[in-house]
Amino acid sequence: MGRTFWHSFLTIWLTMAGAIAIIAAANAYLRVLPPKDSFIDSREFYTMEALNAYLRRDQIDEARAYTAMLARLTPPIRARVTPGPLGGPQDCKTWADHPFFNGGQSDKPLSTSDEIDAPPHPPIRPDKDGVVRLDARGERACYHIEIQKERLSYFDRYAPAVLPIIAGLMASVISSFLLASYLVAPIMKLRGGLKTLAGGDFRVRIGRQLGRRRDELATLGKDFDVTAAKLEEMDAAQKRLFHDVSHELRSPLSRLQAAVGLLRKNPARLEALLPRMEREIKRQDGLVEEILTLARLGPNAAASLERETIDVIDLVAAIIDDAAFEAQAKSVGMDYAGAQSFVTRVNGELIYRAIENVARNAVKYSPPGSRIRISSSLGSGGETLDLAIRNPGPVVPQEDIEKIFHPFTRLQESESGYGLGLAITRRAVEAHGGSVEALANPEGGLTVTIVIPRLD
Repeated sequence: MGRTFWHSFLTIWLTMAGAIAIIAAANAYLRVLPPKDSFIDSREFYTMEALNAYLRRDQIDEARAYTAMLARLTPPIRARVTPGPLGGPQDCKTWADHPFFNGGQSDKPLSTSDEIDAPPHPPIRPDKDGVVRLDARGERACYHIEIQKERLSYFDRYAPAVLPIIAGLMASVISSFLLASYLVAPIMKLRGGLKTLAGGDFRVRIGRQLGRRRDELATLGKDFDVTAAKLEEMDAAQKRLFHDVSHELRSPLSRLQAAVGLLRKNPARLEALLPRMEREIKRQDGLVEEILTLARLGPNAAASLERETIDVIDLVAAIIDDAAFEAQAKSVGMDYAGAQSFVTRVNGELIYRAIENVARNAVKYSPPGSRIRISSSLGSGGETLDLAIRNPGPVVPQEDIEKIFHPFTRLQESESGYGLGLAITRRAVEAHGGSVEALANPEGGLTVTIVIPRLD
């Protein structure tokens, strides 16, 4: 159990214990629950009053029947009535003469007509043998009343007041422990998950461990699982990137090593092998540049971009001019229709490269004699530029459309290039808050739509 658990436990328990203490203090002050000894005194007081009422009228049989009924109560009241000779006043004491009334009570003897509003304030004090004795003067006899005083143990005397407090405190301890455990358990699971993530295991998930919780901690657990899944995906992508980079670098390096080996055996072939070596070096340089560009367009690329105010349509026009020159060699035409201006603050180099990659792919995969159609429109009330580049190339399976945006993805191994162009396009546009989507054309080829927002 950590500090958070004990802080939560003590806070909850002290709050509940304080509430119990306030209730106990209020009960002691207001006497909502009478002490047990006061209750016993009240029973004995009213027993004496009733017996005195019977005996003042010499109803000895009724008094004995009453004492028999009292013996059957729970707890029983043990009373006995014994008649004696009627002597002088000094031989038959009345209620006013009894010592348990010496403490402020009236000296007036009680009778059946006297109204008793409350039990006497002084405690009823028995004799040394634990018996309360009282005489009742009738018309024909002096009746001796004896009531066995119930002896209270220490437990019986204080249990009615103390046991509810103890029970409340124990209940507060248990409830505080359960509540603190309920609050802290998901935090401990989250802590364990974070330690596992820090150890490099991105497969950890804690959402299922939280059961059917529907509170904010359960939401935090789901967010943790989403984060862990994203880290696992990024880790897998990084490993795949390293594998692809090493594969792409290994082939040209192997060819360069082979050329160096041939030159060592036959230096006379230098002139023949030099152009090939230069091509391989340029290829290596281009690949490294593409990889650096892709790395620069990481998750936090938007914050570090250098932006300038430019007209994106001017960039599109320049790209079309350059691509059209290459397309002439394949007798491929290019048409443009749409917006004439869209000014925004972007990194011109990245946006140019993003659009150029799509345009050059369109030229590359379009069959001879076909036409590439480029269109643009303003969306979201003029706040976005929707640029669509449609090429009539080969059919792309629906399940492979999303793959073309992954780094080092080439649908055919025989294709030239590095497989980084469309990955750079998507990351560059997303770094500006836009999006890139591809859609397969029914007749073949793709329509790639680039959405660029207007930024101030």
